[in-house]
Amino acid sequence: MPKFKDYDTYLVESLKDPNEAFLYLEAAFEDDDPRIAASALDYVLKARNYSVKQIAEQAHLNREHLYRVFSGKSKPEFTTIKALCHLAGYSLTIQNSKTLPQNL
Repeated sequence: MPKFKDYDTYLVESLKDPNEAFLYLEAAFEDDDPRIAASALDYVLKARNYSVKQIAEQAHLNREHLYRVFSGKSKPEFTTIKALCHLAGYSLTIQNSKTLPQNL
């Protein structure tokens, strides 16, 4: 295993594996704080060699706002999370967590 200077470098390198990226995002989205999801998406996009400027341009988001979101200083809106997911190659879906009543 190669040595890394810091955890962020290790994390970005490990997220180059699509399965690792998926599992990382899946865990991040389990948290109630959308800032966790935004931070995870930031790392996944870094692993795919996106700069904040490229993210802003391709996701049609404000670059200054992205810096605040990625630093945790601003809570991301749903549209921001959705745009970042799309850029990373993912879509947000909904699924049943409980069995629905039969009379619906």
